[in-house]
Amino acid sequence: CCGLLSNETVGDLKNKVINTYKVVEDGETLFVKEYENGTIEYKNSNGGFHRKNGPAVIWKEEFKGGELWCLNGKKHREDGPAFIHNDGGDNEYCLNGEFIPKKEFLKFMAKNRIRKLY
Repeated sequence: CCGLLSNETVGDLKNKVINTYKVVEDGETLFVKEYENGTIEYKNSNGGFHRKNGPAVIWKEEFKGGELWCLNGKKHREDGPAFIHNDGGDNEYCLNGEFIPKKEFLKFMAKNRIRKLY
């Protein structure tokens, strides 16, 4: 579930890209695609989903919304779930592309004194 995500497009292929641009966040250039349905993707120069301080993919309408947090193409988030399902599905906790059961993830947060956001 939490493995490497590279050169994939998570936007619905039936929805066309309406805007592409570059942004600089935390000193890194990210390549952004916005889709007709509201989905937004952030990728690094290697083509992997990537964003340090926010979700790398944001779904607005598909799947009733959601977020995917990634670093260098791997699902990763230290202060909450890396994959948030707004449709009622189970959120996924991942560190460096590895799935972590919620109970273990909460222990990781406590050990590292990370404030719980979710």
